[in-house]
Amino acid sequence: MSRSHIFARRTLLLAIPASLLSAHVVRAGNKGLAEARSRLSDAIRNNDVTGRTALYLRDARSLPEYQPALYGVDTIRAYHQALLARKRVIDYRAAPAEVIDLGGAAIETGIFDIAWQDGPREAGKYLILWSLTSGTPRIMADAWGYLRPLPDPQAFHVDLPPGQPPAMSADPEIKRQLDDLNRRNAEAVRRKDAETQIGFYTEDAIFMPFADRPKSGIAAIAAHLRRYVQNGSGATFDTVEVWNDGFEAFPAHVVEYSRFRVRWRAREASGVVTGAGIRLWKRMPDGELKLHRQIGTHYHTA
Repeated sequence: MSRSHIFARRTLLLAIPASLLSAHVVRAGNKGLAEARSRLSDAIRNNDVTGRTALYLRDARSLPEYQPALYGVDTIRAYHQALLARKRVIDYRAAPAEVIDLGGAAIETGIFDIAWQDGPREAGKYLILWSLTSGTPRIMADAWGYLRPLPDPQAFHVDLPPGQPPAMSADPEIKRQLDDLNRRNAEAVRRKDAETQIGFYTEDAIFMPFADRPKSGIAAIAAHLRRYVQNGSGATFDTVEVWNDGFEAFPAHVVEYSRFRVRWRAREASGVVTGAGIRLWKRMPDGELKLHRQIGTHYHTA
């Protein structure tokens, strides 16, 4: 093994929060999933856009950091081809933390380490929803972000025509539940009510926030949300909107494709923050949905 490979591997492991490594044993899933994961990593490392997008379903969606949601494999391919003209990857390593079997699909979460030809090495976190209904696992949806704000977010934004999200489950009861949860969540954010926000999560939840390390377990999530509210005490949130553009229903879970928009002001400054995410809701014994896994991304605004 070369010295550069050893250094890359050591850098990756140092980037992984100890809480993730200790709290969640890696469950690699079936052999096909391990092979698909390896193909994805190889394609990213080798700047192979064709090989990468071959792993997506035709109606997949992708949520890269700093980019509005990408709908459909053709749009996903256009994004990566445009990015390749700006930034070439010279190394990429992924370390899965866990795989959760949803029944016909699986949620994989983990940490990655990446280096580009023209920039420093960065660490990040990811979530992938894999379809397991056919012989070869395929990506239904994915999202990824970094462990800090990147210095050049514009380099990761590609102007593409706004697409339309694919048709999703229309279960009216799940829609009612999610609409109510999102309404209550938006109001808690607007009022800076950290305790209500904390109450949405399971005890063993993992939250992967924008430009930060994953928060594993309710204690870490609670500390993060209380600190976040305190840091924003000088700002006023005029409006907070939380909604979704689709969801997938599974026997004991719901995968939600969330969206948000916040209008804020602080003294003479003001602005709008928009973004998206993937949320895994877990069905509790009483029928209530609670957040079990969550990743959020922010759109870049020039």
